[in-house]
Amino acid sequence: MKTSRTTNNVVKSLTVLALAANVSFGATQAQAGEKEIGQILAALAAVAIAARVSNNQSSSGNAQTVQLIQVSSNRAALPSSLQTADGDSIRVVSTPGSGSGPTLLCLKTSSGMWAKALNFSNGAVLNSEGGTRACTNVAAGNVQFDFIKAKFAGVMTYVGSSSMNLTGWEGGTVTINWVAD
Repeated sequence: MKTSRTTNNVVKSLTVLALAANVSFGATQAQAGEKEIGQILAALAAVAIAARVSNNQSSSGNAQTVQLIQVSSNRAALPSSLQTADGDSIRVVSTPGSGSGPTLLCLKTSSGMWAKALNFSNGAVLNSEGGTRACTNVAAGNVQFDFIKAKFAGVMTYVGSSSMNLTGWEGGTVTINWVAD
């Protein structure tokens, strides 16, 4: 099959891309055989790029076209931890999603913990107590919220505020774990 020269160029290009994982490039096509496609797809996984493979008939016989397409690399960085004004520890755990639709934003408390809440600037409220988890769908972009917790006699009290940029987290889940107070 007359594909090894082009395939070698694609593999070399992918190696360079793997070293500079955030390089943006348009659609690129190369002719490759089945064995080379497996190698290319393995390299693609390392650089967050998807591939479309299609069979083509050409004058030189059967060939497969590999089209490289960059997948979202514009995901905003999320904090790994937050802290309230009175020193409570909060851990942020995230799972990337499909890249479309709302982001599931959750509040989870540790077992035995008194009531906690997140009050969002859009009026939504998440409440959690004693190891429970509450979630809501939010749109991508900047999300602002206040930390509220039960204090003396169970009175819900403001203990700080924060914000997160959820751009690029569409279809994913971001959980705010209130781990210690």
